[in-house]
Amino acid sequence: RTSMGYRVFWYYHLLGIALATVLLILHGTIRGFPITLCFIGGPVLLYLFDSLIPRVLFTFPADVLDLSAHEDGTTRVVKLVVRCPSFSYGPGQYAQVRVPEISFLEWHPFTIASAPNEAGEVTFFIKAAGPWTRRLYACASDPARNLRGGRLQIRGPYGAPAQNFAIHRHIVVVGAGIGVTPLVSVWKHLVNTASVAVDDQADPRRCSVVSADRAGGGASDSRLGAAGWRSSGAVALVESLTFAVLYFLMVLLLELTVVTVLIYDQKQESAALQMATSALSVLILSFKTMVALAARRGGVGLWLGGMSLDAGIIVCNVAAIIFFAVYLHDPSANDVPFYISLLLVLGVLHTLEVLL
Repeated sequence: RTSMGYRVFWYYHLLGIALATVLLILHGTIRGFPITLCFIGGPVLLYLFDSLIPRVLFTFPADVLDLSAHEDGTTRVVKLVVRCPSFSYGPGQYAQVRVPEISFLEWHPFTIASAPNEAGEVTFFIKAAGPWTRRLYACASDPARNLRGGRLQIRGPYGAPAQNFAIHRHIVVVGAGIGVTPLVSVWKHLVNTASVAVDDQADPRRCSVVSADRAGGGASDSRLGAAGWRSSGAVALVESLTFAVLYFLMVLLLELTVVTVLIYDQKQESAALQMATSALSVLILSFKTMVALAARRGGVGLWLGGMSLDAGIIVCNVAAIIFFAVYLHDPSANDVPFYISLLLVLGVLHTLEVLL
């Protein structure tokens, strides 16, 4: 009953949000121009982009290799192992799972308990705690309903705090109950990519990790200095998807403000605001480029490959600054097609930066 009530609540609110957006656009129409789109158009497009891309590009069919039920007192856990060679993930991440035999529409998120290098196999440990997971446990317990050999869909992977373990020099792994699943993934990854030394005189069940691959490309030196780790953290920050999305939203908000000011026929103010927006963009991307270049210590080839989009955005913004400086000096020099082309190029570059 609770599950059905939640579905009614969820779909009712989705319908309400869609209707409210349409009514808001109609309400904000001035002189036949829907000015509300200048404020909500960008966020709505970003939301649709964020909702559609995972459904189109990151949804994969998977073969069920194992579905087994385990019980320890009052705790019931399902072990689900699927094969999906095209699904790529990192240790500590999670994915969404859809089992058509249980629900055709519902997707449920679960942490991946396997390591990335396990021959295309993805393992989940799922605690039977709700209606959907209890039905999955019932399928695993009943041989006649077991899904072994069938198919389901997984979507992802999605980021989680545990996946950032590689940027730290020392990590302490503490977990209990079903919450150990991301830690199991991290530990398996460390063991699989490490050189393990076992002392014959000691307890054979105990071992120590000598060196682990923090970047996925080879053994790492555990004696890196604090400055090196701070540099790696700075690079991880400026090259993260979070940084790219926040920068994109900042630019989008400022550009919408420029367009809004221009709608009210304030051309001089709009030009000055566009120059300030472009200058801020150049400063942020220049800082990002310098951090990445300094951390790679002369890796110019890697920098040119990874930062080409940033370089293109910087060039376009410098061109915008020059264009509007000329316009403020001589308002008669108004090359609208050039400005629109510049905005289109910037929009494409910003979108590619978020995607890649």
